[in-house]
Amino acid sequence: MNVHTWKRRGAKSMKTQQKYLDLVAQLTETGSDYAIGKILGISRSRVSNYRRGERWMDDEMCTRVGLALGINPFKVIAEINAEKAKTAEKRKFWKDAASRAAAVLLSAGTAFAALPHLVGVQHYILCKIPRSRLVGALAAFFLAILVHQGPATADTLSRADLQREAAYFALHLVDWGQTLDIADRPDDAYELNPFLPDHPTRAQVNRYFLVSGILHAAVTVALPADWRPAWQYVTIGVQLSTVANNHRIGLRLAF
Repeated sequence: MNVHTWKRRGAKSMKTQQKYLDLVAQLTETGSDYAIGKILGISRSRVSNYRRGERWMDDEMCTRVGLALGINPFKVIAEINAEKAKTAEKRKFWKDAASRAAAVLLSAGTAFAALPHLVGVQHYILCKIPRSRLVGALAAFFLAILVHQGPATADTLSRADLQREAAYFALHLVDWGQTLDIADRPDDAYELNPFLPDHPTRAQVNRYFLVSGILHAAVTVALPADWRPAWQYVTIGVQLSTVANNHRIGLRLAF
């Protein structure tokens, strides 16, 4: 098979990828690969490779596309993975996962809606644990809830689950430190998170990130095994976008 034939067949089999690139192109003035690359934070040549069917978008790139378009990143991930799946079983898994994403996000929203009712518990924790040890305390809780799962079962966290949760936790900590910087700069920075005031105090920031981190780990453990990737990929994508934007506007870690 020569190179040109391979490219034509590759491009034909990547119609979903082409569809999403076309949607991103509509956000630009020229629709050029260079303009698309500027939005997605990648080079023009990489966009061209995607367009010519020389490579698939990975999960990170699918997340960038989803965030740029303002749609659920996992929908993009699931559709791309379904299209490039080599077996009917894998294709079915990704199609089913896409349909479940909405239900996963609804469960997450319900969990976070409970935050205001936990103020008493939060206040107790913040008073008893020195603030310099809050990060260590949360890390210890994550380790305990993720590792101590009892005998192996079908719903025990897999290695991939643990890796995704670790990635989320790392971004969660960075976001925590950056939000503390907002608390230290009330005159020239404000918070967009609807669960925090425009100018939160350090105590309010610590309270939110401590409890939301615990809730994320709890939801991860509670979800059925085949639902976890959707929940984790979506929340990792949201956190990645938040951390990147915080860095862009100059926020630093202020632990």
